Amino acid sequence: MNRKQKVFKVENIKDFKEKLLFFSKSKESVIFLDSNSKKNIYEFIFSYGKISELKSFDNSLVKLDEYINLVNDWIFGFISYDLKDEIEDLESKNLKYFNVPNISFFQPSTIWVYDGILLRALYFDEKEIFDDWNEINKIHITRNNKTNPDVDLKGRLSREEYVKKVKQIKNRIKIGDTYELNFCFDFFNDNTKIRPENTFLKLNELTQSPMSVYYKDQYFYVISSSPERFIKRNNKTIMSQPIKGTKKRGNNLEEDDFLINSLKNSIKEKSENHMIVDLVRNDFSKIAKKGTVKVTELSKINTYKNIHQMVSTIEAQIENDMFFSTILKSTFPMGSMTGAPKIKTMNIIEEFEKTSRGIYSGAIGYIDPDKNFDFNVVIRTIIYDDKLSKLSVNVGSAITFKSIPDDEYEECLIKIDALKKSLS
Repeated sequence: MNRKQKVFKVENIKDFKEKLLFFSKSKESVIFLDSNSKKNIYEFIFSYGKISELKSFDNSLVKLDEYINLVNDWIFGFISYDLKDEIEDLESKNLKYFNVPNISFFQPSTIWVYDGILLRALYFDEKEIFDDWNEINKIHITRNNKTNPDVDLKGRLSREEYVKKVKQIKNRIKIGDTYELNFCFDFFNDNTKIRPENTFLKLNELTQSPMSVYYKDQYFYVISSSPERFIKRNNKTIMSQPIKGTKKRGNNLEEDDFLINSLKNSIKEKSENHMIVDLVRNDFSKIAKKGTVKVTELSKINTYKNIHQMVSTIEAQIENDMFFSTILKSTFPMGSMTGAPKIKTMNIIEEFEKTSRGIYSGAIGYIDPDKNFDFNVVIRTIIYDDKLSKLSVNVGSAITFKSIPDDEYEECLIKIDALKKSLS
């Protein structure tokens, strides 16, 4: 069964995206991937409806390879951080705030793709796509609908508890157990209601991040302003863009320039970034053609609407027929969310963190019929269960021997600032 394709014309693509979002409220499965006009193959991909799905808690990579080959179509979904327990000899016994599968993918009935020039619909049913088109265009966008009740977020750790744990992690670094460890904790609310569509629109307006995601599975939502790419495949080329190094935006150009230069010249931030680059190069070397692993950008400063980030880009060439599972076994979880050395550091992470990360630190994205794919790193993200009225915002930073605990805590607050504003 092959998808049909039709080009549609819209006058205002921003309004159309918002209309799509509110139209999808009646759909059970939705993923909206928005690059916010940053460099990408697609400016946005919006998928909804469900023809088939795969959810797995065990033997997940084998099942995923089989599912990819079986549907031979676009699939969208997430990879939980806890998939690590299937890839390596690891086990998380920490609190599971949300009980999610290790992988969850679905084959949508309808996909809207915008490449910056053309808006295309990929579909199976001719009548359904025109019914959808008419319904979408009937939606009236009213700006005053984008409000949310205030959500009070409680930190899993107090500042004092956080500082104490970071000092303990630095001691582990001092004795050589790890070189760099990404330490995370969460802010949460056990009894709250939000408007997910409005929250995403507000967050996306505040951040305009290149790997933003709105995800819905019945009553479960992931609202992400991620700036970071985990891994992308385009034919035989794979690419990862780890982020290490964060500064807030300034109030004016002069302050912005100062903050950019302080980030660019920070020995601590560059050492963090370079350690993760080396880790990704090592991961890629396990599956790449010999001599093809290259760092194409090292410690580049990218500026987004609300934040400055230090980003590196690593690329490699792989065999055309390589399975998705083979790539994941070598690269997941992403080094920027673990530390180095990866496996030993993941064990230490379990000692210090209170909750299992679940979707946070995992990846959300798509795989197309040609087996190309693109996945973000799930950071700067709100996770919400409307049925349970539970909400969580996770945050973390890389701890090295040079880390100052109070500064690391302040960095975490910078990272969740836009998330908190979108919830008020």
